[in-house]
Amino acid sequence: MTNLLSVPFKKTYPANIKDATRRYISDHGGAHADEFREDIKTWQDLRKEGVGGVVHENKLEPALL
Repeated sequence: MTNLLSVPFKKTYPANIKDATRRYISDHGGAHADEFREDIKTWQDLRKEGVGGVVHENKLEPALL
């Protein structure tokens, strides 16, 4: 008998963060949102990669830029 407790991962759903991020930058950033287009895309791609799928140590690699 093991004394380890299995804790399930929190359920997370994919979200489109691009529009909300661009709107926030436009309202509060002091810069045009197009200046951050690549950064927002990278953030959204990393989130999509990290949210869905199987938990494995190889999933950590893209986050360690």
